[in-house]
Order: sequence, then structure tokens, then C-alpha cells
Amino acid sequence: MRIYFEKIPEEGLEIDFSDSFETSESFFNINSFNGTIYAVNENFILTGNLNITIKDSCDRCLRKFNEDIEEKILIEIVKESSADTKTEEIELKDEDMGLYFVSEEHIDLEEIISQEAVLLRPVKRLCDQECKGLCPICGTNLNEEYCSCKQEKDDRWADLKKLLENKNRNEV
Repeated sequence: MRIYFEKIPEEGLEIDFSDSFETSESFFNINSFNGTIYAVNENFILTGNLNITIKDSCDRCLRKFNEDIEEKILIEIVKESSADTKTEEIELKDEDMGLYFVSEEHIDLEEIISQEAVLLRPVKRLCDQECKGLCPICGTNLNEEYCSCKQEKDDRWADLKKLLENKNRNEV
């Protein structure tokens, strides 16, 4: 969905938008984006509510699950003149987050909202906070069934554990 700068009225342009797209790891359904775009000096402000559903795989058990996310977004769109456009890469700072630079005479709303949706995707994706994951030996999903594999003990911390137990006994 393209929005041309000259079509944005002074009082702002109301936007209702929905879409879906896929990345290599996840499927994103933009259930709705309801917002407004305003002209502010030479730039534009896009604000609104983004409601998405992400179909993903759990990092612990690999089961597919849906995660619903609702977020208010505020984006500043900076219109660059062709003289400002450089071919070299520049490093963005923290204060540049939420800025989109465009050199065309329009805004590609699908691209901007899709990028925001991808940024909202959690780094650690879990189907449930209590997910037990997979057995590292046999691969059984421990959420669904019990396995009888013998877990090897990790003795690297045994000495520290003894020190803490001795300290606790001495404090009592």
C-alpha cells in the first residue's frame, strides 16, 4: 500500500491495514494496523496500534504455536531529497530507532509495518513459560511424555555446592 506525500492532508490520514507475510522462520499475520499519518515540518509521523499473530516454532520443544502481540507504534518517516541520498552505509544510533528514511515520493506502508512486526518478534520463542523441551538423549518431547533416559550429572559445580552447604550449616 503506497501513500503519496501530497495525498496526506494537514489534519492527517487515517489508515486501516491488514496483511500477512512469511520469513524463513515464521509466518506473520498482521490482523490490523489502525493509525494515522501526519505531516510534521518536512517529515511525517506514523502512529497507531499494531495487532499481529506470529506462527512460530518453540525454541525448546520445536512445537508450532501462535503468539498474539498488540503494540502501539510511533514512527518518524524522514523524506530525503535525492541530494541527501548516499550510496555508502551508515551506522544507526539508538536514537535513530523508529526512523525510516525514504527517498521516493511515497511511503510503502506494507514494508514499514512488516519491519515493525518482525522487530516485535521475541528473541526467545516459547510455546509456554513452563515448556520442558526435548530430552537431549532420545529427543522425546518432555511436555507430552516421560522418558526413562539417565541424565548424566554435571559435576563441574559439585565443589561450589559443597562450599555453599557448609556455609549454610555454619550460619545456622
